[in-house]
Amino acid sequence: MGWYGGIFAGVSYATDIYNNAANLGMTTQANGSITSIVPGDMIVSAGSTYDGGAGHVAIVDSVDIANSKVNAVEQNSYNNQPRTSYGFSNKTLTRTDGATGPIMGLVHSPNDTLSGSSTSTAVWQWYLRSDDTTSGAAYTSFSYGAVATDHPVTGDWDGNGTYTPGIVRNVNGAWEWDLRNDNSDGGAFISYTFGLATDIPIVGKWGTSGISTPGVVRNVNGALVWYLRNNNDPSGGAFTSFSYGAAATDHVVVGDWTGDGITKAGLARNQNGSWVWYLRNNNDASGGAFVSFSYGAVATDTPEAGAWLGNGVFTPGLARSNNGVLTWYLRNNNDPSGGAFVSFDYGSATDIPIVGDWRGNGLSTPGVVRASS
Repeated sequence: MGWYGGIFAGVSYATDIYNNAANLGMTTQANGSITSIVPGDMIVSAGSTYDGGAGHVAIVDSVDIANSKVNAVEQNSYNNQPRTSYGFSNKTLTRTDGATGPIMGLVHSPNDTLSGSSTSTAVWQWYLRSDDTTSGAAYTSFSYGAVATDHPVTGDWDGNGTYTPGIVRNVNGAWEWDLRNDNSDGGAFISYTFGLATDIPIVGKWGTSGISTPGVVRNVNGALVWYLRNNNDPSGGAFTSFSYGAAATDHVVVGDWTGDGITKAGLARNQNGSWVWYLRNNNDASGGAFVSFSYGAVATDTPEAGAWLGNGVFTPGLARSNNGVLTWYLRNNNDPSGGAFVSFDYGSATDIPIVGDWRGNGLSTPGVVRASS
């Protein structure tokens, strides 16, 4: 790199770039405390057997925050591969191929002029609750997705009964779905494109396979048109579509309202400031609600749905903004006269509420996704 030609004064070894950065008018971020990465940054590693103890430099080419990767160009090729990828999670860069010593951190020059994708200080941090729906904190948390570009979703993508994260990203006007199959730090196990970036992304078990697959709901001349997929193959498309709801008044919800293993459409409609729920019992091209009832206030409540009792029947829930926190109100039936059977606080009012069966035991419990640096 530049230090070979004397561009970096006083630098004889790669490690000197990191140690002398301040004198060179540059800034550093120690590994483990990295909050921002941009193309052109230098990843500096301590000496290893491979580099003769001189250390190693790689230049950041692009950042794939959804898959927890940083793509870089090598100072010199390792195994004849001039490009490589570093892992990036919890503010820490990792590399496991033995080509470098311990990673010291990043060096940033204010004169960087490279363009490309970069991190922001805001990533999605996921906090998942355990089986208890009345009290307690998250049993696990992890980072996945970028606040600036990604919409969080959850599903049982591999049919093993456990719900795991997904993100939906706007890529050139289309939704790219990046799905994970565990609830820890890491990247997507499968990615594909489905829907327009103006669509509402939804997830359900629309068929009998037990696998969660995407759907999108599209505003077509003021009507909501639903497009449902029944697989997670990159080449797949919608297997059915139907109209249900009005774009001006309706909030989309989905759930297995009858306990037969099939997710169906639902709506929470703004009627005079209250949410009125209209639930369908099929995904046919024709048909309407089989039951409706009022539950929740539009001004404060986000409609949710889950199998709160673990009996396979999805019923409504509300995540209410209440003095800076989220208060959850869960119902255990779809009767017109029902109300909440339990309520509790979980999350901040600025969090995105999510629901899933995180343990694979049939019981839906809350989670939140929070912007974090």
